Amino acid sequence: MKTCKNCGASINDDSRFCTQCGADTFESGAVEETVVNVEASAQPETDNTEIPAQGGEYYNPEGDNTVGGGEYYQPATADASGSASSYTYTVPADQEPVGKGKKKGRVWAIVLAVIIVLGFIGRFGLKIADIVFDVLDNKTSISDGSVSLSGYTNDSLNLNIDVSGSNFKIASEDELSSYFNVNPDDYETVIYNYSTGEILAVCIFKGSATEIAQSVEAFARAEAEYYYENETNYKISDVYEREIAGKTYTCVDISQAVEDEEYGDYYTEETLCIIKDGSTFVEIQIVTYPEETGRNAQNIIDQYFKAIK
Repeated sequence: MKTCKNCGASINDDSRFCTQCGADTFESGAVEETVVNVEASAQPETDNTEIPAQGGEYYNPEGDNTVGGGEYYQPATADASGSASSYTYTVPADQEPVGKGKKKGRVWAIVLAVIIVLGFIGRFGLKIADIVFDVLDNKTSISDGSVSLSGYTNDSLNLNIDVSGSNFKIASEDELSSYFNVNPDDYETVIYNYSTGEILAVCIFKGSATEIAQSVEAFARAEAEYYYENETNYKISDVYEREIAGKTYTCVDISQAVEDEEYGDYYTEETLCIIKDGSTFVEIQIVTYPEETGRNAQNIIDQYFKAIK
């Protein structure tokens, strides 16, 4: 029991107001101290993995009802008047919700792993391609030929193009660059008839991965389309085979009606004869003007192309 300071009546220890006169039995200083002590003792130690004994709530940035992985917020304590104040949490603009950084890290880890794997596959694939090309190169039976004043000879093709005693001449490197506007390194030889305009050209080259993967028939067709992709009034024949000096070549013909203000209108035919062995290609180009000369690619082959043995 305690005594009211106002009227001296006896009242219970836990009563704040006197039952006789209604006076407040606590001093203002004691009230403030008690409230502070209650708040301090009521504040739990927060733990991000378990819900504290006091009734709090988790802020979950994922928007579901799971616990753990969020942040715990202690609800407001009662104020001096005995009513509980409300508490509303708003995420600051410069604060990312809990867990977002972890997700971002996982995404970048996956991206990095993919890059590493693709890089490994790319390097491994290129290495394999190099090995395959080397094997194909070693297996090819085609070698470079030789050029002379009389024409062109290639033992690996069993081919001798003999133009001695004719109007055909071997084009020099300067003529290939200036007159024909081609790279001399791209051709074994270019043999040109200055009186008729007929051309015999031989080139031997290593094909790209795409070219090697193609059949020789598909490559012959693609070559014809490539040469004439910017031209007009031309026609590409079906692919066929032709025997030249005992070797079987895959061939395609391109015919074209040309309208030229400087040289006048004319008709020309070009025949591509191709052999592929491993990664090595041989391409013989024959250009003729049958309406003016009366002969075509087959006539040129019959007259100038001979077997060595």
